[in-house]
Amino acid sequence: MSSGNYYFIDTNVINDKNSIDVGKKLPEVTHKDIIILQLKNGAMLGSTKKILVHELVKNKADFVYCDETDSFKPDWSPDTLRSRNYISGIIAITGRLFIKSGLLDKPASCVYDLVLRLTENAEKIIHTDTILFAPDRSESNTDCSVDSDIKALGEHLQRIGMKNFSISAADSIFRIFAVAKDEPLVSILIPNCDHVQDLRTCVNSILNKSSYKNIEIIIIENNSKTKEIFDFYEQMQCNPLIKILHYNKKFNYSAVNNFAAKHANGKYLILLNNDTEVRSADWIEELLSCMQFPNAGCVGALLSYCDKTVQHAGIVLKMQNGTAGHLFQYEPETKKSYEHRLDSVQNVSAVTGACLMVKTSVYNEMHGLDERFAVSYNDVDFCLRLRKKGYYCLFTPYAKLFHYESKSRGKKRTVLQKVRFLSEILRLHLYHFKSFLYGDPYYSKHLPLNKTDCAVNLDKKVRIFVAMHKDFITPAAEIFETVQCGCDLTDVRIPCRHFDNCGETISYKNKNYCELTALYAMWKNGKTDGCDFVGLMHYRRYLYPLNDFKEHSNRIFLALLQRLRLSKFLKVRSGQLYSGKKNTRRENMKFAWSEIENFMHSELHNYDLLVPYPDILPCSVYKNYCDCHRESDLQAMTESIKNVFPDFLPYFRKALKSHKLYIGNVFVMRKDIFDTYMRFLFAVLEDVEKKIVLPTDTYQARVFGFLGERLFSAFVVYCKSLGLKIHHTWILNIKIDTEE
Repeated sequence: MSSGNYYFIDTNVINDKNSIDVGKKLPEVTHKDIIILQLKNGAMLGSTKKILVHELVKNKADFVYCDETDSFKPDWSPDTLRSRNYISGIIAITGRLFIKSGLLDKPASCVYDLVLRLTENAEKIIHTDTILFAPDRSESNTDCSVDSDIKALGEHLQRIGMKNFSISAADSIFRIFAVAKDEPLVSILIPNCDHVQDLRTCVNSILNKSSYKNIEIIIIENNSKTKEIFDFYEQMQCNPLIKILHYNKKFNYSAVNNFAAKHANGKYLILLNNDTEVRSADWIEELLSCMQFPNAGCVGALLSYCDKTVQHAGIVLKMQNGTAGHLFQYEPETKKSYEHRLDSVQNVSAVTGACLMVKTSVYNEMHGLDERFAVSYNDVDFCLRLRKKGYYCLFTPYAKLFHYESKSRGKKRTVLQKVRFLSEILRLHLYHFKSFLYGDPYYSKHLPLNKTDCAVNLDKKVRIFVAMHKDFITPAAEIFETVQCGCDLTDVRIPCRHFDNCGETISYKNKNYCELTALYAMWKNGKTDGCDFVGLMHYRRYLYPLNDFKEHSNRIFLALLQRLRLSKFLKVRSGQLYSGKKNTRRENMKFAWSEIENFMHSELHNYDLLVPYPDILPCSVYKNYCDCHRESDLQAMTESIKNVFPDFLPYFRKALKSHKLYIGNVFVMRKDIFDTYMRFLFAVLEDVEKKIVLPTDTYQARVFGFLGERLFSAFVVYCKSLGLKIHHTWILNIKIDTEE
């Protein structure tokens, strides 16, 4: 982006109740300029302007918005914006966008009009989740009337090509009802096996309660046994709106629906579970209304249990089980929700297949549901594939049904069902690795993933596991929890909080996996559950938030020497702590641990990963490994990545070509990123284990620790490519001193 002028304008100052004439303040604006607009009363926090401009330039964007102290926003969500002005606060735009939006010639009628016109003309909209603005709640922000907002929204809808619609407003939420052209035929697909009462309730509620009449109901019979269900089918055959298909193969939810879709005549499909019951008469019209928005891929309904608590209000990636969870599940459907997420149309990452509308042409374009997901997560996979194609997934609270949830197939209790379920989880993570690593774009990282109610908690729970190989100084801070490594290989017990041979374990592999056996045990046995951040430290090596010019200079000097192949003459380590006396060392460490803990509580929420500065090698990471270890092991790992995570291979190769090597046993990560890293790390190492012969030499036997370090470096490279916030810090090395 070329350099130009920078402008700051507070729209509250120029708002005259009838228009917001920003152009009056910018008569000489050019395409190269950058404009920061404050859209409501409040205070900027820290370097707000600098950060907004940086995000604009770095991402080559033309519109940037940020989080506020009481509003944690989703990434760009056009349909959410049409329900409520979630962006209003402070934004940065380019002069090019300002001119393109026509704001020089026609002033905006209100803040909402300003935001709508800018976003519909923007080519790239960026959201930074850094909290940069504190709105003033002591007085009402100067803005226009609800009528002005409705008028602005109506003009926006006309500009994007929508015609037959109406708008109503309540509690700052706008409800758009768009009428589908020519009242298209809607095909409702209902897979069924026995459970005649569930099916009868479902079908009768559609026929008797639905106000939309241009429908066909397709029941897909799949291996039923009872006489009652076939008697019911015979009764239904008399109704011209109902068609009975027979799918006689083994149950596969995806295959059943794909089979039925080929026999459907409707312009739109509704995938519907047989254990649902219609509540709102206009449920089909409301689903159709959402499908009229530009690039709408699919839409899901508000599903409730019989006690009117929420079963489904949109799906959030990585919520609850680390894969996908239902927003507001088990909460009262009348609950006053965070940012109106329970009572407004909005963009979501996915919706449940228990009630999902999609255009037939789009369903065919996506080749239907992926039949490799026989029972679980086929809906999430379908929605993620839609998003990759540029479609949006929407949730509407205005289409209401009861859902008695999986009665027809029961709970996943047998061993085979558990194996199938876990395999489908792994498959989803493999197919959508980037989506799970980057996180849900429509759910702020400031909101909890271990709860469904969006309860805001800025006091992040941090748990850092310290891998202990021998009895040594233990950290005197609450965030640290010690874990003894290799317990299966020794009878000696160190005073630790955890041991790596409890529950699911690879402790017996400690000679090969080093600290990773401790990490595996904590991850697999639920010790990281409920955390916001998870970390690993070596018992003699800690991340230390040191900010010292001398240390920084030493680091640069060392890097230069290594580049010149002179590093063997000088060894500089940042943040070393030496002491000849054990007691003195302990007192010094108490101070250091306190500093680390303070940093974690005060600054950690601003980042996604904390990693040490990398070692700068005199050669590539690949050559360094080959010089020190066996090249064949590295080649085997390359093949394993190709088999297990092929999309990751370019980043692994990039890391091997680099001269930067990250230490793999010292880091702190956001919990969801940690879970993704664990699945990736151990899936790859497990595959490598099948391909190599373990070395007999004691040092070289640590092969998976060495390989894991290279995988960690590649993972950091991958995280950087996604734009995750990575903070580099120093390493505090504690010297083992034999003197007492």
